[in-house]
Amino acid sequence: MKNWLVGILLLVVLSISPGIVLALSPPPIPAYYSGSVTVNGSPAPDGTAVFAKIEDYTSKSVTTSGGSYKDFLVEPPDGTYINETIEFWVDVPGDLLPKAVRTDVFEQGNHDLSFDLAMTATAATVTTNSATDVGTSSATLNASIGYGDYSSVDIRFRYKVQVAGWFYTPLSSGYTGASYSIGISGLDSDATYEFEAEISFYGISVSGGPKTFTTAPVSPQPPPPSPPTGDTTPPPTPSLISPADGENLIYNIPLLDWSDVSDPSGVTYDLSIARDAGFTSIVLQKTDLTASAYEITSAEALVDDNYYWHVRGVDGVGNVGSWSENWSFMVYVPPTLATLTADTTPIKASVYVDGALWGTAPQTKSVAAGTYTISFGDLLDYLTPPPQTVTLSAGEMRTVTGVYTELVPAPEFELSNLVVDPSEVGPGETVTVSIAVTNVGEFEGTCTVTLKINNVVEATEDVTLAGGATETVTFTVSRDVEGTYNVEVDGLTGTFVVTTPPPSPTVPLALAVTGIALLAGGLGYAVYRQKKLTRLRKTQLRRLKQLKNIEEGKE
Repeated sequence: MKNWLVGILLLVVLSISPGIVLALSPPPIPAYYSGSVTVNGSPAPDGTAVFAKIEDYTSKSVTTSGGSYKDFLVEPPDGTYINETIEFWVDVPGDLLPKAVRTDVFEQGNHDLSFDLAMTATAATVTTNSATDVGTSSATLNASIGYGDYSSVDIRFRYKVQVAGWFYTPLSSGYTGASYSIGISGLDSDATYEFEAEISFYGISVSGGPKTFTTAPVSPQPPPPSPPTGDTTPPPTPSLISPADGENLIYNIPLLDWSDVSDPSGVTYDLSIARDAGFTSIVLQKTDLTASAYEITSAEALVDDNYYWHVRGVDGVGNVGSWSENWSFMVYVPPTLATLTADTTPIKASVYVDGALWGTAPQTKSVAAGTYTISFGDLLDYLTPPPQTVTLSAGEMRTVTGVYTELVPAPEFELSNLVVDPSEVGPGETVTVSIAVTNVGEFEGTCTVTLKINNVVEATEDVTLAGGATETVTFTVSRDVEGTYNVEVDGLTGTFVVTTPPPSPTVPLALAVTGIALLAGGLGYAVYRQKKLTRLRKTQLRRLKQLKNIEEGKE
């Protein structure tokens, strides 16, 4: 009855205070995880963070090395997290956003669990939108960006007219906006242009698809007023403004500007560009220009060279003014560059491009289109990757990665204590040859032990030993022919001898028969003698008994 009351009391207490049971429950045993981490099928970069979430609990993170992580501790504060869903997150350094890549059930007592984490990043996207603010020589190019699992992208536009080569806008690095716009100028009037947006991220390039726009035609200028009768005075000489005399230009469609001049009958301008100061090698000649500036069109684009230019005015009645002073300028258009990244894995090392040191990987630089050879510096205990040659086109972005292989030191073996036993045997009898093999190095390896008899390989045996371990290898051999045999194992030598034992001595037949007869006779006599002695003892005992009986009767 007393036991029942105690049980009922305990049940009541536990029912009223269920927190007591929770407070007494042991904390979960921590779980350790290890495994590989890949991003889009390639090993994750060093420094990639791995962490876990269980409801409101977030673990501390570990970082990867060589595409792997280990000793990742997940230790929630109490037992309420057992059997809940655990999410594994990967955070790649750079432009990628953290992402949950795998789930599991967190169980108490999980130890040394191997979890391989594969992160498939959703690629960023770009859409080329219609051009806006299209004028006679300018327009605004537009695009929309979807970032996927990336935090930023590099973006630019390329555009061209008809079959001409591509022009590129400056690259905007690390862009984070949802839309992108940039204005361009220097376009031909009344011309159709093709353009498209391009983004790059994590070594990937994506195009937004082509769009077109057509520039507006130039409005016709009103005719000049009628000249007064008898005008013979030419217009004043213009003054050159830009480009400045001797200026170096990095674009090939410059705007040439000069001062306005006036005349009662109106003024047009003649423009002349030549390769020499004497204007004998004319490159471009324009007449009847109504504005005091002229922008060279894409079709008239200048090649890299030195140029001279001057202008003059012509009034409405045909009076021609004097040429302005001659100014010069130089055109040098840098080639559209490519982007080259030289990297190494799983360890960072020096990288060289065409023999020139760029620094410690990763290194990214803008280079001219062409062919480059990327080589990699030597590292202690690693096999240096071979050089790689790549050919880059203008605007291309390429990453070249050298993969280092760790060199495992070779084991080192010593052989000692050669024993040949026995050293002398008969034909066909076995001889045991034993030798001690010791791995004096630090790393496990396999040693091939070769036994030679008279310089001919008799047998081999492979023995695998950990660093510092010793094992005895034993061979058995035999020979049917008499002689001395030389034994050799890894430079250690010994011998054994095969000999025939001497024959047993022979006894003449007559002597043997005589000996057998004598032996038989001796044995027969001994048997006869023994029987006679036995009968004598029995007779003596019988007489003694009779005498004893006679004496007892007298008494």
